[in-house]
Amino acid sequence: MLLSEPNRIPQVLDQGTAAEIAAYAGPMGELVFSSDTKRLYFQDGSTVGGIPLSYVSDGAQLFSCAINVMNYIPSELHDEIVARTSTVDLTEYLQSAANAASGKILCLPAGRYTISDSINLSSGTCLIGYNAELDGSSIPVATALGQRSAIKIDGSLGVPIEVIADISHGALSISVVSTAGLKAGDLLLVSSDQQYIDTVSDSNCRRGQIVRIKEIISPTQIMLIEPMEFGFSASSGAKIIKLEPAKQVGIYGIYIKLGGIGSGHNGIIANFCENLCVDSVVVVGGEDCSLALTGVVDSTIRRISVSDSTSPYLTSGIGQTGYGVGLFTATRNIDVADIYARNCRHAIAGGGTYPVHKINIQRVHSVACGLGSAAIDCHEPCFDWVFRDCHVSGGDAGYVLRGDRIHVSGGSIRRVAGRGVIVQNFLNRSDSQKDIVIDGLMINRTGGAAIMVGSADVPVSGVKILNVQVRLASDNGIYIYAGSENIEISNFDFEQFAFVPSGNNGSAIRLEGSSSQRIENVRLSSIRSRRAYHGAVQARYVKNIEIIACKSQANLGEAGWFQNCEDVQVDGGYWEGPPNSPIMALWFQDCDQVSVNNSHISMTNTQNSDGIRVSGTGTHKDFIFTGNIIDNAGRHSILTTNANNIIACNNIVYKAVSATKINLSGATSFINNNNI
Repeated sequence: MLLSEPNRIPQVLDQGTAAEIAAYAGPMGELVFSSDTKRLYFQDGSTVGGIPLSYVSDGAQLFSCAINVMNYIPSELHDEIVARTSTVDLTEYLQSAANAASGKILCLPAGRYTISDSINLSSGTCLIGYNAELDGSSIPVATALGQRSAIKIDGSLGVPIEVIADISHGALSISVVSTAGLKAGDLLLVSSDQQYIDTVSDSNCRRGQIVRIKEIISPTQIMLIEPMEFGFSASSGAKIIKLEPAKQVGIYGIYIKLGGIGSGHNGIIANFCENLCVDSVVVVGGEDCSLALTGVVDSTIRRISVSDSTSPYLTSGIGQTGYGVGLFTATRNIDVADIYARNCRHAIAGGGTYPVHKINIQRVHSVACGLGSAAIDCHEPCFDWVFRDCHVSGGDAGYVLRGDRIHVSGGSIRRVAGRGVIVQNFLNRSDSQKDIVIDGLMINRTGGAAIMVGSADVPVSGVKILNVQVRLASDNGIYIYAGSENIEISNFDFEQFAFVPSGNNGSAIRLEGSSSQRIENVRLSSIRSRRAYHGAVQARYVKNIEIIACKSQANLGEAGWFQNCEDVQVDGGYWEGPPNSPIMALWFQDCDQVSVNNSHISMTNTQNSDGIRVSGTGTHKDFIFTGNIIDNAGRHSILTTNANNIIACNNIVYKAVSATKINLSGATSFINNNNI
């Protein structure tokens, strides 16, 4: 129908001029074809002009290739479908329409369509719903994961071809026994029996990735478009398998209802697909997964609402899933945006037998997800995932980041029962998890540490935590496990004031190394801590820690406490001791090679409180205190015991109760002068 027609009733497929479309915001699911620009526009109910989908050379051909599913359903059922009162199983009719629409547009007018099995879509099919509901609640109960779904899209795998020479990391070519049947542009699954990383012993996570052929160089050699992410050993079963993916399938404007708890249902299952687009879809009651993608490349998932993917593990024991959007085995290059998830075990999750690469996730809003786990979980193995402006509210935890090269940017975590962000690998790697960036995140009310990095089994290397604000963490603001290294925390704002943590917890930043696994190479800058139970920084067994411009106020413990640390540099900042407590502002216990310079250290004139205290067992050495302002110490401005090689110069110290404002007790090698 033309947009210009009087008394027009919107149809699934309409047409108009570019000017008419530019001023038009149609109902959800309507397609409008522009007769002059030859483009197809999807209407989402609000966007003026709609969303351009694709260029179409022949409008008449477009309209002739649109298949209305009602043409395949007996006419006597139409009124009940439109009235949403029909309970007749329409699976056979819908599948017939889908088969006829292969490579075309399949239109579902407004109404409810009851199904008892998957509707299978093939390459080139675009399923468009106009206020349409697929009711799959009567689909049989699943007896295995990934078995039952409302919609299914299946590509296929060919015959394995042996790799005859090792493939190095970053390689652009592969040598095989024969390139017969392969051509430029084909997708290949390259895999071997090796673990995904040499340092992991778990055989369930193996090495594999999907690549694209650039050209066939010879009867035995293939040139690739992109470098290999992994190295593969020919002697470890390395092989290639050609993919026959389902291509260019679109699903728009569908409401999918499933069986919920006890059903084991999925909303949409896509296996080995290319250029898949799922847009403006609602899935309710997919206990297994709302959307499950396996071996899918170069695809888009956007404007999706998912709820009640709670996992069939507790109801049937068939497996532990429960994902709103699940990105599995060898999936790569996926954009996921504008997701609303409620009451799911995970709103977003990924991983599987082969690594999942290069996933870009934006604007996820998770409410009461993370049932017994985290709302957003990068399982093993995941690499190069980016999260932007995602918000988690409620549930047990915010993020679990288990892979390498993961970037979280912006967004918030609010009122979770456990930790906010967990950076941790669960496969007992013998090396470290690498290269994590958390930037611009706001965390408010957690039942554990706001951010936890590392574990007792697998340390983490190369972590940047930038521009993060934490309020009301019932544990530490940031907790770093032993063995971690190359840690940078900058512009971190922490305020606790409501909780009383147990033990030594309750610091803005806690660095918990051990005698056998030190934390190394830490840089803290622009740290602001107020009302922490202990203070801004607690550090044990840390080597090479630099602290710049830290501001610590109104804490109940030492503003900074360092035990068994080596090479500690404190430069600038404001360190305030606890009120009404005989505790020091900065305490260095069994430490060596410490410098505190250009800092303001303030106490509350409480009895036996010191501005800076150095103590320990045995003799420790190499301490420099210069250019500091130290006021209101209840005893000494600086007190050292069991220490030697000390320089205390050019400090301003006043209102200390003890006549000996700087007391270098027992030191035999020191300089103590030019202090005011």
